[in-house]
Amino acid sequence: MSFHFLTVIKRVYPIIFAIAFWGFSIIPILKPGVNISTFEENFLGHEKLIEVFNTFRLALGDRVFPDTIVGNDGWLFYTGERSIDDYQHTHAFSDDELENYQEGLDEKYRELQEKGIMLVVVIAPNKSTIYPEYMPGQIKVIGNKSRLDQLVEYMNKYGETPVIDLRFDLEETRKEEQVFYKTNTHWNSMGEYIAYKKILSVISQRFPALIYHPLYDYQVVHAGLITHDIPPILGMPKIKEDYWIFQPRFETGTDFSEIPLSDGRTVRLSKNQNQNLPSALFYHDSFLVGVVPLLEPHFRQTTSIPRTSVSGLWDYNWISQVNPDIVIIESVERLLNFDNFMASIN
Repeated sequence: MSFHFLTVIKRVYPIIFAIAFWGFSIIPILKPGVNISTFEENFLGHEKLIEVFNTFRLALGDRVFPDTIVGNDGWLFYTGERSIDDYQHTHAFSDDELENYQEGLDEKYRELQEKGIMLVVVIAPNKSTIYPEYMPGQIKVIGNKSRLDQLVEYMNKYGETPVIDLRFDLEETRKEEQVFYKTNTHWNSMGEYIAYKKILSVISQRFPALIYHPLYDYQVVHAGLITHDIPPILGMPKIKEDYWIFQPRFETGTDFSEIPLSDGRTVRLSKNQNQNLPSALFYHDSFLVGVVPLLEPHFRQTTSIPRTSVSGLWDYNWISQVNPDIVIIESVERLLNFDNFMASIN
């Protein structure tokens, strides 16, 4: 009896599977507004299927996924936006590009200097630049210099604009403390603190009253086990990692507000009770999002403009509107391109 039952199940199972598969396929098609271009997003359970499939691939030893590489010891690296080219040093700046950046930035530096405004450029390195040992050994560094090497060396030799290269400070700190998340493209709270400390150290050469807070002025708070930004790209949102934040032990005297943008980013504004402090305007990408709250207590007001798809937001008018004492342009290494900024303030 049991043998007969199993025989029937074996015969019927493919039919049941086919009916279920096509049933799940047809259900989203019947939904209003579903077409070929939106089928993938509406396919019932597609996210779970991707997760199961990629988990299986990972278990088999696969390490290369769309926009992601699984490195050593579970470190995940983002490979979009030519990050691998940066790591391998295979798409160098031309001499003309370096000269254009140097001349363009210095032109803005002198223009702002005439108005009493300090211009500073900050470059956040890619995670693979600070933690190359966790990259798969099959991916070799080919070129002699990265674009970041080229730009910093050229600006130091020919330029006037201060360029803050954070690599040395992060590399020194990582000997004792982790400065990037394993499953995130971004630095962690310690990396943010290192960036904050270095930025203020450079700015204080002109504004001596701006002294960074020592590490013991902050409480390190565990904010939970969360899904960071790379696992969803990998299609495996169940991969989680601890998230830590620095909370000041001192009274900041600062209030802030945020203006939401259509692409999910925000313009952040802050005001401090101490109106004798200088003011600052930040043009930045996501790397400075966690650094800005550390910087805000040192300025009477700040305006933070994110790199965004919203047209016209990176605009020279911000400088004339908020009249800052300091303008900071920040870019991550893989997006090392100042054309947009220079074009926007011509």
